[in-house]
Amino acid sequence: MRNPGVVSRMLTCFYASAAVNWFENKVNQFTAARTPCETRAAQSRPRCLQAHIEFQTSFLFMLTQEELDRIFAWNPYRDDWPVNRNVHDDNIGSHYGELIHSLTHNNFFESYYSEDGGMANYLEFVCFPLERNYESGYAILVCISLCSPYAAYGQTTFHKTNNFFGWGGMFPAEDIGVITDPRLVKIEQEIRLILARQGLFLIDSDLACQPLPEEIALQLESENHNEGRQYLHSIFQKSD
Repeated sequence: MRNPGVVSRMLTCFYASAAVNWFENKVNQFTAARTPCETRAAQSRPRCLQAHIEFQTSFLFMLTQEELDRIFAWNPYRDDWPVNRNVHDDNIGSHYGELIHSLTHNNFFESYYSEDGGMANYLEFVCFPLERNYESGYAILVCISLCSPYAAYGQTTFHKTNNFFGWGGMFPAEDIGVITDPRLVKIEQEIRLILARQGLFLIDSDLACQPLPEEIALQLESENHNEGRQYLHSIFQKSD
């Protein structure tokens, strides 16, 4: 059982330092060169939407310490956040219903709704090409926090049959947002548009790769099925 008070004390220095370092890096790197795929995707977007996506990413972690602690403890990051997976009337359907429909009924890709918040503090979707007989290969794993307006995605693997679906699990923190399979480029663009329409912020690798304090990492090792000792694993947690 998590103790928010203990968690808060353990995370105070860590999160404050990480947030400041991340924001300074983003200011310095905001106009850094994109990968070829990212450049093509950015050029294909309407300018207003492209600016909206860049803004959402750039100001991701301007949060208070209390808000960060709440996310880690599986609680709404603010009192007015409309979703609370810890209560019976969690409001997941009404708040994220359109997003869930867009990710599960899409003309650009197929998907497997792998986590609905019942065993995790986030929603999870495995998105893969809409091709006949495409039964294994690479896919995009999309993670959407239920405690806050933050999301992340990365490349994973999958395998499916008529009565089975399996996937490779959470992507490494350093590979967050990295898509290498050319068949996934258009899917990535569509996913980014869906997340932007929902008003979600994308986590980037600068902060996702920050190492957790030893006490926090040890606690997660016994509770979190998304194995890892980095910041990414404190936002997206899955347990029995």
